[in-house]
Amino acid sequence: MDINPYNFTAPWAAYEFANHVLANQSKLNILSMAWLSQELRAEDVQGEDANNPDLKTLSYWVERFGPLIEAEGEGTILVMANRCGVEGEVCYAGTSTVMQASGGEVKMWDICGKGEERCLVVDTEEVRNYG
Repeated sequence: MDINPYNFTAPWAAYEFANHVLANQSKLNILSMAWLSQELRAEDVQGEDANNPDLKTLSYWVERFGPLIEAEGEGTILVMANRCGVEGEVCYAGTSTVMQASGGEVKMWDICGKGEERCLVVDTEEVRNYG
């Protein structure tokens, strides 16, 4: 279930994954995911639009890491490696990213588009904000 509430029965604000990361003081978290897009069709992940991230999915991910964002300190690096493309009727959200959460901010080093298949290589020592 990645970062969702456990079995969708846990309270929305329990933030089990984010609180686990905080409790264990993990500085690097890598999530291999296969999140589906909520609104995309096959044609939305091909052509020019394929290079744009799925902002609804990205916003949801950021929301689920609220406790990490609000935490003080040097922060936690999150690597979200999400599947992209189309398989039958299923459309994956792509939008793989490398970001850091802390002190009320999210800093992004790089982000893939919803249909973009590439390897993100970033230097997390470099201070950078995507966009």
